[in-house]
Amino acid sequence: MKADSCILVIGDTDVGRRVCSALSARGIRTLHLGDPTDSELSSALTPEVEGVAVMLHDDIRALRYSLIAEHLRPGIRLFVGMFDRTVRQQLESTVTNCVVLSPAAISVPTMVAAAIAPGVASIRRRDQIADRSWVSISTDETTSIQPWK
Repeated sequence: MKADSCILVIGDTDVGRRVCSALSARGIRTLHLGDPTDSELSSALTPEVEGVAVMLHDDIRALRYSLIAEHLRPGIRLFVGMFDRTVRQQLESTVTNCVVLSPAAISVPTMVAAAIAPGVASIRRRDQIADRSWVSISTDETTSIQPWK
């Protein structure tokens, strides 16, 4: 990310606030909007905004904000938390620059880390399902690859 860039986080939720906190802790500037109007969202999507994270408990509003952001800034990176699997798949197939995950998929890596690897912030599988290893993200910002046990 460029030094003057930021990430727009939409959602006055615990997850939205935690995303802002985690990004800020990594030195990434954030702009946090709870429930913006169309005009507020349009004003917020300045050239400095490199990505939008939509973190709501309402799939319809999350879909709406995602589509508006894509309409206002075509190609902007989108990360969306969404419950409904069908809507997630439709959004990802329609907006190619979008990553849509369920709340469970977002939180499970941290819960697994807490259960099996104290001192590790997050654990996830590598991209290849056949490759039986996992990636751990340590609290000291190091990453390691371990065989699955």
